[in-house]
Amino acid sequence: MPQPAAVSAEHSVRIAASADFVYEMLADVDTWPETFASFVHLELLGAAAGTDPEPQWERVAVWSHSGDQLHRWVKRRALRPELRRIDYSPEEPMPLLTSMRRSFVVEPVGDQASRLRLIHEYHPVDDDPDGLDAIAQTIDEIANAELAAVRAAAEPLALRPELRQVFGETVWVEGSASDVYDFLWQIRTWPAALPHALMPHARTMQSSRR
Repeated sequence: MPQPAAVSAEHSVRIAASADFVYEMLADVDTWPETFASFVHLELLGAAAGTDPEPQWERVAVWSHSGDQLHRWVKRRALRPELRRIDYSPEEPMPLLTSMRRSFVVEPVGDQASRLRLIHEYHPVDDDPDGLDAIAQTIDEIANAELAAVRAAAEPLALRPELRQVFGETVWVEGSASDVYDFLWQIRTWPAALPHALMPHARTMQSSRR
């Protein structure tokens, strides 16, 4: 049975911020939870094995939420600063797909304006029309929402960088680091120690749309 043909989709938005500013914001994984409402935390895991040295692909762990559920998944990304391009590929593609690659490409449109393109390239599992329509609709919704989120985050920060405040807090615990980590990992035990915490639910997922 022949493999379904690859499909490509592109969405774009104009942003009142320089191309370098937008690229650097997207390349910094620490800004993603501030930019995209569904992301909770991202963590660089190191170089991806079995990939070409140029560009260097790296693995990124992602924690995101959907409703009251928390998901963890891993994607690969390659930074191409000379092209202002970032390529992504989830290690496990979303349902109905055998592979997926997403690319953010930032193009200058003057000194303080840019065009952000979001390109999807994917292979569906089959050529069922209903499945293809569902995939296209999902990609449209996600792409439009993400582009709007980047514009909403980038434009005020480009004018007033001081609006972004980064802070932290440290507390000393009489216990080992592994004990603290285990407590934080076992979120179902939180309500017993944290009265304000409701009963949480979490599941680990390897696939995602992003």
